[in-house]
Amino acid sequence: MQAHNLEELKTKAKSSRQKALVALLLFWQENRLELEPAAAFSRPEEVSLYRLLVLRSVRHLAATDWLLEKLAERKLQKLDLEVRAAFHLGITQLAEEERVPAHAALKETVDLMPFCRKPQLTGLLNALLRRYQREKESWLHALGQEPLWRQTSHPKWLAQRWQELYGAKTTQSILQADQCPPGIALVVNPRLDPAPFIRSLADQGFRPLENPLRVEEAHGLFETPAFKEGAFFIQDPSAHKLIQLLQDLPKANWLDACAAPGGKLFAAEWLYGREIERLVGLEPEKGRFARLEANHRRLGSKARLVMGDALSWTDREKFDLILVDAPCSATGTIRKHPEIKWTRDLEGFMANQKTQGKLLASLAPQVNLGGHLVYSTCSLEREENQAVVELFLRSHPDFALAPFRAGLEITPSGFYQALPSPLQMGAFAAQLKRVNL
Repeated sequence: MQAHNLEELKTKAKSSRQKALVALLLFWQENRLELEPAAAFSRPEEVSLYRLLVLRSVRHLAATDWLLEKLAERKLQKLDLEVRAAFHLGITQLAEEERVPAHAALKETVDLMPFCRKPQLTGLLNALLRRYQREKESWLHALGQEPLWRQTSHPKWLAQRWQELYGAKTTQSILQADQCPPGIALVVNPRLDPAPFIRSLADQGFRPLENPLRVEEAHGLFETPAFKEGAFFIQDPSAHKLIQLLQDLPKANWLDACAAPGGKLFAAEWLYGREIERLVGLEPEKGRFARLEANHRRLGSKARLVMGDALSWTDREKFDLILVDAPCSATGTIRKHPEIKWTRDLEGFMANQKTQGKLLASLAPQVNLGGHLVYSTCSLEREENQAVVELFLRSHPDFALAPFRAGLEITPSGFYQALPSPLQMGAFAAQLKRVNL
């Protein structure tokens, strides 16, 4: 599809379905997913429908492409990209009949072809969707006989490398967990009694679930007085558990070297405020720093925020604990960001490894004797996790691996490794202790 035509469609798109169609076309053209902000819509329901259409379509991409090829009896390359995108949106709506009536799903989706200035494709799209609607059960049964990577819409190469790393059974669990839309996990301010707070969430219609505390739908959550007054912040359980695992480390002087949006920084402050004498949050990127500052104000944090890059930070303060939550491929967060499984590759993992190693090497001199570098990612890839630690220790004999205490998500080597499940996303961490100056 011509880029200028796509820009024209983007400008012309008004409805949730039109905007969702444009988002998918842009995703395939540019290999990145960019969601429209809520301000682009006139009603909250339109935002919800738009996000459902786009994210579910991307989450089930491979399975729906397989269905399309079978129903059309031709390869994807022989089909117009607009038909492919609209078919994905139609299948998503037919799978969500409790939210989108089937008749509306079909009519509104077929009407996308004139919107794309391709009315001649209306008949083809209508026939494909109606055939799927009639034969849905048999097609879903046939899909269930396909390899799991296709059923769960993951690239074959990614599923195969996880199987080599984690084994077949664990990989099956990861693939299935990735297909679960994420809940929104809340960390409650310790100055509050959780029970009344949870009741207030229920009274406002958020249907809170516990262990861990979470809500399945965040619409309106960030407009509540509780959020604005700093009663809670959002943090995945895998990230919060990491901060809890650091309870025995010296922590009077704590640096979060990649701090935005601030979840780990504020969790440390809430959990260990009496032990921490100096808490610093460092963040290099302007937009992310602004978000960090906003959360800092909302939560009433006393941490010192610094806009700067850990690779070139000139302030050579010493710390007992430096947390390096390094930029990574984020393959542990596919539940939240399904586009990740289609936009990552081994070359990217290796490029990240270089940056991650540079971050650790740059910050190592600032760790006090007996202090710790805590390296963490939300990646499932060995290149970004264990390999980074091994390379660092090989070139820094003044540091040694300090294994986490044995536990459910601690590997035999002493790393923290949380894997995606219906209740959490994936995370990795290692404790590196400074044993010599």
